[in-house]
Amino acid sequence: MKTSFHPDIENYLVGQIISENIKTAFIFEKYGLKLHGNLSLTVKELKLNPAIDYENLLEELIKNMELKDIIVDYKNASTDLIVDYIEQYHHSRLKSVLPVLLKKGKILSELNDHQIIKDLYSLIFAMAEDIYPHMDMEEKKLFPVIRTYLHYKDDLCNIKELFREKINVAFLEHEEASGLLKEINKLCDSYDPPEDLGKDGKEYFRLVRDFSDDMYEHIMLEEQVLFPRLADF
Repeated sequence: MKTSFHPDIENYLVGQIISENIKTAFIFEKYGLKLHGNLSLTVKELKLNPAIDYENLLEELIKNMELKDIIVDYKNASTDLIVDYIEQYHHSRLKSVLPVLLKKGKILSELNDHQIIKDLYSLIFAMAEDIYPHMDMEEKKLFPVIRTYLHYKDDLCNIKELFREKINVAFLEHEEASGLLKEINKLCDSYDPPEDLGKDGKEYFRLVRDFSDDMYEHIMLEEQVLFPRLADF
């Protein structure tokens, strides 16, 4: 299986692929790979892991790498730009999408007897309770500290502990969000809605899928690109 974008994709390291397209991090996890400690493996080596659905993983990786739809060249972008992108793009999108998901989910769960809609709304509601404080913490505490670090590196002793504390908080909150996202993805079964769900229910599935993709990209962009750049702080 070959691709014009990556003719030898099986020989690439997992970490290399993620650095070129952060969305692939979710794909690796989706098909059974735990990223921690495995970024230096080649894609081909994953075939030896019985927990990984290798053929479907490879097919979806190729499809996504061929899309070339990355808004930011993460590998070469400045740290400043990545922070701005997270705040201005991801946070803005989440703040605009979440109220819609909550409103539509509440209405649909009251009008629709389909249990999957009620369960989805419950998970989105739980996610919103976590995400709003998380974004607020990043915008008011973590990102200002990162910007201070980038521009005033000579006088940092007074903010190092605060920086490490907020990074640790972000990781913990990401872990909670990832758990909810896995529940959402499992419930949605590859986002192929039941035939009897109806037009509004299927549209809700689409919105949830887009939200889930944004959330995974947000988490992986911070954990696989932004935070490693600041590891020496």
